[in-house]
Amino acid sequence: RFVRPAINQFTSWFGGPQAVMMADAATLSRYRQHLYRLPIRTTFDAEYRSRSLGYVARLLLYLQYQGLCSSHGWDGDDADLCIRFRDALLEKGFGHQNANQHGLHAAHLIAWARLQGRNRTELNARAIADFVGHRCACGLVNVGKAAIPTYQQTRRRAAVRFLRFAAGGDRK
Repeated sequence: RFVRPAINQFTSWFGGPQAVMMADAATLSRYRQHLYRLPIRTTFDAEYRSRSLGYVARLLLYLQYQGLCSSHGWDGDDADLCIRFRDALLEKGFGHQNANQHGLHAAHLIAWARLQGRNRTELNARAIADFVGHRCACGLVNVGKAAIPTYQQTRRRAAVRFLRFAAGGDRK
């Protein structure tokens, strides 16, 4: 009910289907500002606006995974890497809920990095700080959670552990 109108509106706003291939994090930021300037006349408008940005972000991620636009050095094994990370945490004695949460944060970090145009080598302490405090546009996480300090600590810890794992430092 929301996906097609959201994608069509974004495509029209950005200048057509070919232009969408060039969209980046700054584009998403400008589009967020555009959406939040639109008047809310009905409950549908409010719900559409809140979901629309997530649909657009997922479209951009899809285009990257299909090789239709730059993936910024990331490849198609992101999901497998997150699952291997979660499994490694389980082997280390993490509980299922904690390991799953860390795996979700890892997937969120990858989606965020792709949308920001950052490759793996650019994920350092500054990038993690940016990730921890960002307002989510990918639709993986409730935006309101980002402001909760304990949630930010968990997000930071998971990101650091994941990057260590991805670099080979936490594997058996």
